[in-house]
Amino acid sequence: MRTSSRPWCRPVFTQLQRRGLEKRFQVTKYVTKRERLQIGAMLGLSETQVKVWFQNRRTKWRHEAARKEEKQKEQALNKANENQNHETSEVGETLENDEECSLSIKETSSEEP
Repeated sequence: MRTSSRPWCRPVFTQLQRRGLEKRFQVTKYVTKRERLQIGAMLGLSETQVKVWFQNRRTKWRHEAARKEEKQKEQALNKANENQNHETSEVGETLENDEECSLSIKETSSEEP
């Protein structure tokens, strides 16, 4: 177990640091130790901060992708249901029209002597 003389404090990244990290994340989702050191030196962060930021960002990325996929599935299902309802209503209308025609034919036939 690691002990520290100072209490743990959550780092707050500046807008410039976040932008730099995000820009690098768009290029590659995984960075090597050498790349972490370079990014950290450019942005004034430690290698560990860069590593943890990338780990957290990948997790967020995966969750966003899963949410997006779920939303697409839901939209596809809704569209399929709408198409099925539309087809069902067309069939129902056709059946009603057929029944009306049959009734009018029967009425016409029964009226004739």
